[in-house]
Amino acid sequence: MAISSDKIKFWGAVGNHIIWNSKQAGAELANTLEYDSHGYMTSALLFLDIISGNGELALSGILERLGQNFPIYGGSSADDMLFFQTYQYLGDKVYNGSVVAVGISGEYHAAGVARHGFLPIGIARKVTRSEGTTLHEIDGKPAVSIYEDYFGEEHLSELHEGLLPALAVIRENEKARWRKLLIVVAFLRFRCC
Repeated sequence: MAISSDKIKFWGAVGNHIIWNSKQAGAELANTLEYDSHGYMTSALLFLDIISGNGELALSGILERLGQNFPIYGGSSADDMLFFQTYQYLGDKVYNGSVVAVGISGEYHAAGVARHGFLPIGIARKVTRSEGTTLHEIDGKPAVSIYEDYFGEEHLSELHEGLLPALAVIRENEKARWRKLLIVVAFLRFRCC
């Protein structure tokens, strides 16, 4: 993507090592953007690696610095549903395990739409036991049973991270949030919260 304008100013920044401390990577990026723009930035385009780290924590690190209502557009880097490795680009450099952004200010109007390709299937179930990003029970049964029911216990070992379908997590009075699974054993562990 290339952007140019006489009426808009741009600042680029990167937050590294999202795998080790996602929130700190986001804060590092926000601090650089804020410093370089002298506080004149009014929105940002953000692209992050959610395979290596926790995208929600990275975004939380950014918003703690820039404000909870700061407008951010963009999305996650992808690798055609392989869930192996992604790359982020800024200027003439290529990054991995990072979050990159372009801060924007000037005369412009921005509008955003959030989209994804997932549709929920099956019946709604209730989480009955979880800890952090680990889901232990659904409807009082081991969480892994949901995949055993769909794929058969004999095929469960054939599934790996790139083949695991996401689960829709719906909290009361909210729309569905999709959670990509990291591992299926006796429990389900998600990439992020």
